[in-house]
Amino acid sequence: MIRKIICGVINTLSVLVIAAAIVILCMVLFTEPGKPPNIFGFTMLRITTGSMEPTYATDTLLVVKKTDPKKIMEGDVISFYSTDPALEGAVNTHRVVSISQDGDSYIYTTKGDANNAADLYDAQSRYLIGKVIWSSLFLGKLSRLAANQKRLQKRKRRQRSKKRSRHFGQNENKRSEPYSLHIVLNITAKSEGEWFSRAGHLEQVFQSNV
Repeated sequence: MIRKIICGVINTLSVLVIAAAIVILCMVLFTEPGKPPNIFGFTMLRITTGSMEPTYATDTLLVVKKTDPKKIMEGDVISFYSTDPALEGAVNTHRVVSISQDGDSYIYTTKGDANNAADLYDAQSRYLIGKVIWSSLFLGKLSRLAANQKRLQKRKRRQRSKKRSRHFGQNENKRSEPYSLHIVLNITAKSEGEWFSRAGHLEQVFQSNV
């Protein structure tokens, strides 16, 4: 009985992981370059720093829902394109500590839970991606593992390609050098004895230069 329950739990988790992987793949395929994956108003992001610990540990996978800027409240954790020059427009995820309004726009003062002070640059509503509504450290670890494996495979392919290129170049040199020497010796040698004499001399020269 216990064995059946364990197998059922494992099967359920496997289906959920596969379903999540398919959803992530679809989100990536339909995402415009330079923007985070988004499908039906939901975006998946992975925490890469410890600024939101202990709420969100590094590698935690976040589900961010597109939200009307006026519905963002103090205490919400939001994801946005940062205006901090040090981040160069990268996506940042921090908690809203205060909100102000400038006409139709909203300005959010944000802070990482692990940081001692608020962010120097406020988040603007026009750069808002959405509000964090769900998180999973387990799926985030899987996502990072898959990304690392993909990078490793790409690195191996590049290394194999370089090896093939070097091997091809060496084979080309091996085929062309004797052929060129043979032509030169045939043109300049007046007899078969002189051909072998010159070939022997060139062999000695090559050996001494190695």
